[in-house]
Amino acid sequence: GRERRLVATPASELLGTSRDGRASDRERGHGARDRLAIHPRAPSRPSGRPRGLALSRIAICTDSSSLLSKAAAAGLGVEVVPVSVTLDGVPFDEGLSSPDWFYERLRAGAVATTSQPSPADFGAAYERAARRGARSIVSIDLDSRVSGTISSAELAAREARLPVTVVDSRTVSFGVAVCVRAAV
Repeated sequence: GRERRLVATPASELLGTSRDGRASDRERGHGARDRLAIHPRAPSRPSGRPRGLALSRIAICTDSSSLLSKAAAAGLGVEVVPVSVTLDGVPFDEGLSSPDWFYERLRAGAVATTSQPSPADFGAAYERAARRGARSIVSIDLDSRVSGTISSAELAAREARLPVTVVDSRTVSFGVAVCVRAAV
């Protein structure tokens, strides 16, 4: 029968003995069995279609400490809740300023402060995911040892109309983004 794919991009094509005990057509000319392909097949996802929610109905949410760009978040189908950042008392707008500029300012002596998102901010993101068709949400956020962001996400999760699983990533910055990308 025809194989039905549940995910958009297969990791790699397995080689080995088929269900009926015979070698696959691709394997017959190679002699070696029970091994993985070295090169994955090309992605089967049609271009332009976001990953994540489009296939599973489980929405992924994170906070902006993950440093996912707006384009990356949109491409992955991820809701991002902003963490307020100020440099020397002036709000830092992640959409207008680059991380390079931010880190240059820190090296020059600027003092950065953050404010965790409110439960209402998370609630609004959860509601956007519900309107897009999510049946449940996984919220992957900044390490609870350095921020109260997880507390806000958990408070919002209690009030959400969908089941929400809040995941304390136990990491920060790019590490959160890696967790988000793995979840998608």
